[in-house]
Amino acid sequence: MIQKLTGIFAPMTTPFDKNGEADRAAFEFNCRAHMKAGLNGLVVAGIAYLWKGQLLLSLVLGLALWLNMLVAAVVGTLVPIALKTFRVDPAIASSVIITTFTDVFGFFSFLGLATLLIRFLL
Repeated sequence: MIQKLTGIFAPMTTPFDKNGEADRAAFEFNCRAHMKAGLNGLVVAGIAYLWKGQLLLSLVLGLALWLNMLVAAVVGTLVPIALKTFRVDPAIASSVIITTFTDVFGFFSFLGLATLLIRFLL
């Protein structure tokens, strides 16, 4: 059963149903919720534009945030499923893997986009 959660925290769902099988509806809900949360990148992009006056910088920030939230949704759902396939308890092992992956991807998405567009940002 999927329950709607609101607030500043992204919804936390489990990718498994009561029988321990992968739950496609939970995966889709998780992806949609994180993509909506990634739209907060528009707010960050607006603040960056008002602060620095560079449209491209604000787009880099907003896109990097949106991509990071999308990757967090996908990895946050697929890692527990993969761990369960390997007979490892997802509740114990997945938090470290998910946090590391999203942090590394977040840094690389922001810095990678900025590196690709640096000649237009200066």
